[in-house]
Amino acid sequence: MQFRTWFARATASLGVLAIMAVTAGPASAQTTSGTITGRVVDGQNLAVPGVTVAVEGPNLQGALSVVTSENGDYILPQLPPGTYSITFTLSGFGRQQRTISVAPTQTVPLNVTMGLAALDETVNVVGKAADVLTQTAQVATNFQQDLIAMLPTNRDINSVLLMAPSVHPSGPGGNYSIAGAMSFESLYLVNGVTVNENVPQSNA
Repeated sequence: MQFRTWFARATASLGVLAIMAVTAGPASAQTTSGTITGRVVDGQNLAVPGVTVAVEGPNLQGALSVVTSENGDYILPQLPPGTYSITFTLSGFGRQQRTISVAPTQTVPLNVTMGLAALDETVNVVGKAADVLTQTAQVATNFQQDLIAMLPTNRDINSVLLMAPSVHPSGPGGNYSIAGAMSFESLYLVNGVTVNENVPQSNA
């Protein structure tokens, strides 16, 4: 009863809850940051090197930018969970912009096709990434606080966990198994903080 009461209070200020099944390993390998990665090509599907990829968001102190490689690849690592605006610029090409959400531990693929720029032309494309990844083998679910507040569920972590796909209380003692993994292989984050030590886990 004390365990459920503690989590009921914790979820009152829950902004984003990300749940991910991870393999057993050293604690140092766990991280709460996310990554955006992808490739930039032109209208003929050829790599475009030298594109400046700038990311801005309320959780960053200033803007972060990288330049695409000879293969058109780029990676934006170590991003705190949140919503970001990504801008792609290169002389001679139309400016591209995307808006994307990143959850803890999530690697979000973002590929962009850049067309030739016309005089005084600016192309702004605003999109929203799906809450559930569909382009990688990784699976993550992102719930916003306002959505949880609208749903007719109990205000505790158990109801939120059971909303995520492939989560079942089928482990020993009713512990949660995610995507068929062992219950002790799961990583629990509340507001970006690991709370595994407060979740009873079985050794089986």
